[in-house]
Amino acid sequence: MRELIEVILEFATKSSATLSALSALGASVAALVAIFLSIYSLSVQRQHNRLSVRPIANFVYGDFEDEISIRLMNAGVGPMRIDAFTVKCSNTGNITNSLIEQMSDKQVVATWNAFSGNPCGKTIRAGGELALLKLTGDPEDAEFSAQRDTTRRALMAIELKVTFSDVYGKTIGTEATVLSWFGRHFFVYDFATGTLTRP
Repeated sequence: MRELIEVILEFATKSSATLSALSALGASVAALVAIFLSIYSLSVQRQHNRLSVRPIANFVYGDFEDEISIRLMNAGVGPMRIDAFTVKCSNTGNITNSLIEQMSDKQVVATWNAFSGNPCGKTIRAGGELALLKLTGDPEDAEFSAQRDTTRRALMAIELKVTFSDVYGKTIGTEATVLSWFGRHFFVYDFATGTLTRP
């Protein structure tokens, strides 16, 4: 080991210019490696930042004796911006931008507790929701029961579709659902396929 140190010291004293060049080359290589690692680290951090504010659209609906409700929920961790929203009736082929418009077109008359017009351009916070349609009342009340059942019949032929983006303006995707679930009071509902058949 001592001999190796002596050889290195002798080389250093005899070839100082070569040693300086090797030292400069080593520093340059180390700097390039540091730059590439910084760029890689920055790209990983940017990807993480985008994923940490990713919204997830989810249609949530309730069908109870005293309440009918359809809500658009943001189940993600970042704000969700609604870019496009369509409501299609499979019976008529009619397409609108809000659920309340379909109810008007189907001449469903009810005392709505909440509804939303065209939600395009609206933003839903993480964990928040937007009430698309809500009807509540006393199931013992004959008028409310008739409104509830008429609403169920109208909803069972509806398909909802939303296209949404994140806070950076990047389109995340499209979520769609068919509300045939509301027809299970009148037809046989197949849970596997989500379809209705006559009894």
